[in-house]
Amino acid sequence: MTHKIFDLTNTYFEGQASANPKAKRGRSKEKRSDCKLLTLALIIDEEGFAKYSKLYPGNQSESKTLKEMIEAMIKIRPSFSKNQTVIMDAGIATKDNIKFLKKKELKYIVVERGYGEFTEEDLQSMEVIFNDKDKKFKIEVKRKGNETEMRLLCRRTGRIKKDEGIRTRQEEHFEEDIKKLNEGLSKKGRMKNYKKVLEKIGRLRERYPKASKVYGVEVKASEKEINEYAGLQGQQ
Repeated sequence: MTHKIFDLTNTYFEGQASANPKAKRGRSKEKRSDCKLLTLALIIDEEGFAKYSKLYPGNQSESKTLKEMIEAMIKIRPSFSKNQTVIMDAGIATKDNIKFLKKKELKYIVVERGYGEFTEEDLQSMEVIFNDKDKKFKIEVKRKGNETEMRLLCRRTGRIKKDEGIRTRQEEHFEEDIKKLNEGLSKKGRMKNYKKVLEKIGRLRERYPKASKVYGVEVKASEKEINEYAGLQGQQ
C-alpha cells in the first residue's frame, strides 16, 4: 500500500497581474490580502515526489478540488485507484469528500474538522492505545471505531488539563448567563420576547461552544408565541 499526500497552497502577485485570468483575491496563506493570488494543488507520494499538480484561481475553495484532482490522477495513472491511502488536512476533509473517497474505495487519513466533535461520553469510552509517561511532554492517544473507520485523538497531558479548564470556565459562564436570562423573564424591562430569547441563547451557545455541548436549554412559551415565531421562520 502506498500513501499520497494532498494539499493546497497559494502565492501572491505584487503587480496587478491583469493578464492572468487566474489571479484572484482570496485568503492569502502569507497574509498578503492586499495582493491577487494563485493557488497550487499538489499530490505527492510518501517519498516527497510530486505525482500531480494543478494551478487554480487564487480564490479557489480548497474542499472543492479533491474530486477533480483524484479523478485526473486516476485518468493518467489508473493504478492510483488501487491500494492507495489519501492524506489531507481539515480544510479539505468535508463530509462530501470523505463520501467520495469511500465511493472510490480509497483509504484515507484526515484531520477531523473540529476537536469539539468528541463529546465527554466519547472521551470516557475511547480506548487508550498509547500513553508516553516517560517524556517531559506526556502524550495520550485514544482510539474509537471499528475496522472500517477509526478515530484517533492525540493530546498532550498539558493540553488535556487546559481543555478541562476551558470547559469548566465556559460551563460556569454559560450557567450564569442562562440564569440571568431566566431571572429576567419575571422582571420589568428585561427581555421576554420569545424570538429574542431564542436568539440570545443561540449567541450564548456560539460564545461558549464547549459548554453548549453539555447543556440542553428549553424555552417554554405560549402556543401563540410559538406559532408566530414559526410563521416568521417560514417566511424567510
